Amino acid sequence: MNHSGLATLAAVWRGFSLKAKLRVVVYGGLLALYLGGGWYMCASFGLTAGKDGPAGPELEARLHRHVDVLAREIGERNVFRPAALEKSLAGTAQLPWRLRIGAHYDSVSGSPGADDNASGVAALLELSRALAATPPRRDVRFVAFVNEEPPFFTTDAMGSRVYARAARRRGDRIDAMLSLECLGYYDDRPGSQRYPPGLSLFYPGTANYIAVVGSWRQRSLASRFHTLLARQTALRVECAAVPESLPGVSWSDHASFWEQGYPALMVTDTAPYRNPNYHDATDRPATLDYGRLRRVTAGLASAIRTLANE
Repeated sequence: MNHSGLATLAAVWRGFSLKAKLRVVVYGGLLALYLGGGWYMCASFGLTAGKDGPAGPELEARLHRHVDVLAREIGERNVFRPAALEKSLAGTAQLPWRLRIGAHYDSVSGSPGADDNASGVAALLELSRALAATPPRRDVRFVAFVNEEPPFFTTDAMGSRVYARAARRRGDRIDAMLSLECLGYYDDRPGSQRYPPGLSLFYPGTANYIAVVGSWRQRSLASRFHTLLARQTALRVECAAVPESLPGVSWSDHASFWEQGYPALMVTDTAPYRNPNYHDATDRPATLDYGRLRRVTAGLASAIRTLANE
């Protein structure tokens, strides 16, 4: 660019309002980050969704029943309602192995927590059933965490933080942790999906997909697992390996493992960025899409088995 061109750009820049300048800086920086460092994310866009797995009506019915027991029969479950919390823990005791795939079973105060996170616990139970039937070559462990929700989130009483710290003290080797966080809410209306600042430039505006989310440090793992999951489910799968500081990226149990240096990902329907019932009394079983929850669960079972057999 010659001197005249630079002078023109400078004049245009001076004419921008402060708000417009801030937008240019923020969005330009995000664009540079994604295009300069996130090449695999761009390559992963547009993967053709795989065929639906072997799961049928029985799996969907079991998932529906798990959510119904947690979110309708038990209802709100946290330390402020200890009897309900204890009862929901008893429902997860059928898990046959020790665990590295996790979901929190508590709900936020005032909510029955169907999507957040009975849907994740339902998937956890069915994944343990599927992998117990044909155990993979590598050790796979499942865990149900308590106290993920406020006021315990990010405190020393957060269940996944207690678990991850204990694992580090013991010297446990954990090659990957998957947090199952809100898997059951979908919306086919255009504009139903929202994002943190900047991400709407790169992802769909319709809330009809499942997301694999990791930090920039987990980009290789995120890309690998995204590819495996996308090949095993008819549901669209998106992937994001982005800075941990972006709102929502660290809002689940996987962040407890990041703190201890363990690779970890979150599989999610993006919760507050699409679900109007998030952390509300309206987060009830009837609001979930059990057909899509079934597809996600079946796809996760196949993807986890493939990863654990490598």
